[in-house]
Amino acid sequence: MPNTKPNVILIITDDQGYGEMGEGVALPIARARLLVGDRMHTAAVTAEDEAAVFRLELEAGPTLLHTWFDNEKNQPICGAYYVGVERQ
Repeated sequence: MPNTKPNVILIITDDQGYGEMGEGVALPIARARLLVGDRMHTAAVTAEDEAAVFRLELEAGPTLLHTWFDNEKNQPICGAYYVGVERQ
């Protein structure tokens, strides 16, 4: 019997790729973007958030996955440091 519950994709990042920032300085992340196959998904992110969580229905099999974190001007800052996928 196929699982009909959505899968969850969890994205967590550190301060990689955004120039020289001091230790412990938070990145100015305003939005997370996730490209799975040919479908783009976005989520607003605040300074209090510890993760951006996307709940998606995924098809079985290999696919392309890309991640971005953008600032308030919608400019990319970095990609995800960690991506977790789990079935629910």
